[in-house]
Amino acid sequence: MRRVNQIALLLLAACAPLHPSTGPVVADRPGYTDAPTSMPAGVLAVEVGVTDDRVSGVTYRSFGELLVRVGVGGGTELRFFGNSYGVRSGDGAERTEGLEDIKLGAKIALHTAPDSVHGATPRLALLLASTIPTGADNRSAGVALPEAKLAAAWTTSGPFSLFSNLGAGATYDGSSWGSHGWGSLALWFAVNSKVSLFGEGITTARIGGSATSSSYLDGGVTFLLGPRLQLDFRAGHGVGTNASHEHFFGAGLAMRW
Repeated sequence: MRRVNQIALLLLAACAPLHPSTGPVVADRPGYTDAPTSMPAGVLAVEVGVTDDRVSGVTYRSFGELLVRVGVGGGTELRFFGNSYGVRSGDGAERTEGLEDIKLGAKIALHTAPDSVHGATPRLALLLASTIPTGADNRSAGVALPEAKLAAAWTTSGPFSLFSNLGAGATYDGSSWGSHGWGSLALWFAVNSKVSLFGEGITTARIGGSATSSSYLDGGVTFLLGPRLQLDFRAGHGVGTNASHEHFFGAGLAMRW
């Protein structure tokens, strides 16, 4: 906890020169697929949420899902994942709970364009991050797990937009290392200026070692309660042999200053 407090103090110090934001909130939640849009210099965004995940009689509830995003200029934002307080219960097993590992990262814009510009060339960003083993013994991986991700987005002249991620990262099961890769695709539909719907698919594949594979489909809705505040809801289900009995739902908020 001392390390977490030190990181929080550093973030507060970094936020001291932030100025009020005049742009709309652009969140990386509620789906798995991150947008390539990074926060402008001097802008702070905070995202939080809760998720109820159930599989084969076991329930895992995560409270927090904290993501702090700070724009530092040059198309780059720094990212702090406070992650969640997780509670696992059910299936006759002893209830366990505790804080998950935090994660530090950055999003670096590679190609930007206004939403009014349409075409085959996507907006692109590179996301780099790594967990830090700061969580509870029953939640922490015990080691740092790095990952890298490429985020892309295409807009159209209509209400539809398309987002995609390709990534790879390390895994650790407590005794052996592994690696996995993933890809996701999310289609968004703007009902109006305040309400948007999305549907998404994500698949994770084992590259090597002790990593596992899984696939999910999910969808949801976002509501702009104001230019700087977004409310979201989502639900999803696992598909394929490894995740077919899993389903989840969640809600959250995204705020921008």
